[in-house]
Amino acid sequence: MRLSSVRARRLAAEFVLLVAGVLTALGVDAWWQGRTERVREAEYLDQLHEDALENRRRLAEALTIERDQLARADAVQRALRSRQPMDRDSATSWMIREPTFPWYSDPRVLTGTIVALVETGDINLIRQGDLRSAIIGYLGQLEADLAEFRRGIVPFQDHADRLYALAESARAAEPRAEREDAAQAYAVSPTDLLAVQRNPEAAVVFRLLRANIDNRIWYLSQMHEATEKFIGTLRP
Repeated sequence: MRLSSVRARRLAAEFVLLVAGVLTALGVDAWWQGRTERVREAEYLDQLHEDALENRRRLAEALTIERDQLARADAVQRALRSRQPMDRDSATSWMIREPTFPWYSDPRVLTGTIVALVETGDINLIRQGDLRSAIIGYLGQLEADLAEFRRGIVPFQDHADRLYALAESARAAEPRAEREDAAQAYAVSPTDLLAVQRNPEAAVVFRLLRANIDNRIWYLSQMHEATEKFIGTLRP
């Protein structure tokens, strides 16, 4: 009996040590995995913040371009409605100042990190539920607004093409001596604009161009505002 008791106690001690070793190993693995996940979470958040800052810059730059285009479209519209002849110097400044008119911005918004975070399931590395929701919401708004913004580019190009065609017709109707300075590198020259100033269709085209620019500004503003809010969420 005595030997059996000693052996039983020995086996029990060995079992306890074995269980303790397994639990310790599991604890170490869990700690290491948790530490790794926290590192990855921090890396994702840092990259999201950098991307958002760059997006804010690109969207602000695009808004500057679009608002300048809108101001020039407004100036042209006023001139087209005026009974006074259009001033050549003004026409020149409206059409050929960089970027030339008509023009549109095309901001390359950074979405690679946030898309990877969501599509790979790594979004679960973000421990805060409200932050996960903010990330998903920001991505959804960016994708929706970018799609609408780019949808307006095709009709804008169609309007611009129509304007070019009207200008070409106006040039063809002029005596050749008066058309020499119209052979410019840009598609619609100040001479073209002067030639179509009494054309009712040109006025309609400019109204459509202006409405298109105004629409693009709205979507860019939405994305810029969402980006500002997202930056504040990442770095409150």
